[in-house]
Amino acid sequence: MILKEAPSLPYEGYFWIIDDKVVGITSEVPRYNYTYSLNGKTHKNTWSKFIDDYLVDDKKVEWDYFPRGRVMVDPEYDFDGKFEEYSCIVFLDKCLNNEHYKQMIVDYYNLDLKTIHRVKWSMLSERAGIDHYTCHNCRKQGDVDD
Repeated sequence: MILKEAPSLPYEGYFWIIDDKVVGITSEVPRYNYTYSLNGKTHKNTWSKFIDDYLVDDKKVEWDYFPRGRVMVDPEYDFDGKFEEYSCIVFLDKCLNNEHYKQMIVDYYNLDLKTIHRVKWSMLSERAGIDHYTCHNCRKQGDVDD
């Protein structure tokens, strides 16, 4: 039996929750020499890779149909440039704001590390009145003000 060491670095990226699974794009965040590799990559311009795999009633749906979010992780350093810890914020659809989905996201992006002291969860609709992460169900239920 070959034992694999658990990953010691977190990932950042963006995701959808589809059929109770995380479908996501990930990018490892090293402690040093970090460069953000997801510039210009969005749910909208990535959905074409997934559109044929996630049909609803045998029909293709738009990129904003399923609940979604984004994970942002940044290494933080002391005054001498020595790594101290990671900061992490997750923007997510309001309907994902519960322990079940949060744990799925934490597991998928390896956010349960000693070097991440806290994950901040944010729903833009509540924080800034922005409906950026709002799925079709939340729009239908009127969870977002027009």
